[in-house]
Amino acid sequence: MTPPAPVAPRSRGLLRSPRFWMALLLAALIVVTYVGLVALYATNGRTAKSTEVPEADVDKIVLDLTPQNVDGSKERISVDVDVFSLPEKYLQDKISVNQDITILINPLDGSPAIQLKAGAPVPMTSISVIVDGKVENWPFDKYETDEVYALAFPTAAGPSQAIPVQFRLIGQPPGWNIDLSESGAMYPDFDGSTVDLQTYDLSAKRDWSIITFGLVLLVLLVVMPVLVLFVAISAYIGRRRVEATLTSWMGTMLFATITVRNFFPGSPPIGSWVDILVVLWVIVGLVVGLAIYVAAWNRWGTPYSEYRGARAAVSDDKPETR
Repeated sequence: MTPPAPVAPRSRGLLRSPRFWMALLLAALIVVTYVGLVALYATNGRTAKSTEVPEADVDKIVLDLTPQNVDGSKERISVDVDVFSLPEKYLQDKISVNQDITILINPLDGSPAIQLKAGAPVPMTSISVIVDGKVENWPFDKYETDEVYALAFPTAAGPSQAIPVQFRLIGQPPGWNIDLSESGAMYPDFDGSTVDLQTYDLSAKRDWSIITFGLVLLVLLVVMPVLVLFVAISAYIGRRRVEATLTSWMGTMLFATITVRNFFPGSPPIGSWVDILVVLWVIVGLVVGLAIYVAAWNRWGTPYSEYRGARAAVSDDKPETR
């Protein structure tokens, strides 16, 4: 009796395939992530960044602060200081002063003094403000100080003849959000005269665009050992054929881990929380996956025909045991 011909399984259609919906969901996730990163960069990028600048007080020395860079490892914020305006009684013309004026800014790394020379153009000065923060908390690290102030006075008269100073924040550095706000007042005494000093809070934190970019890189790092372990385990249990050339691909993933790690924006130092919680275990997962695949190769790999012939010859030469 002739056996019945096998019947091909009925197709469920493309829209009923779970693989189709999984591929569609993955594509949608990639598109949403891409659009989100572009939108965050557009709203927080350097070209779109500006700060609300308060009006200059004509009775004070107005210093415009333009942040240039945040160095998390050294806990410093580089700032350009521009003397925007001075009280009219200290001006000789629109670009110079009629007497020497000293401006002391705190807290600074280096000399805190800005010297305005009589008859000379008012210079722009670059300073480095000392802040508190932990770069190990990347990308959620934050740097701040609550004691930024400036003491200005005619150089010949001394600090007892202090001139009020106003700080204004101008612009933002790329990748950072910096905030400057009044925090209170100090009343130090110089030669029996009490001086009123306005203090400011200065803080810096990363843009959400940079944070999101760093988190996407972390996700990519996690995906690498997942893929390697999936391939290695599938080969070891016999679901997929062992391909010896895949070991080089797995080894390349180890070198790619260091490359992606060094691409983190802000260059967090070795030993940050991302290394302890993510990067270390990515490397462990890749090494374990490589070890499993080597075990699968040893278990299922086919030896060379010459090796088989040599083994057979050795077995035939052995004397029989009784």
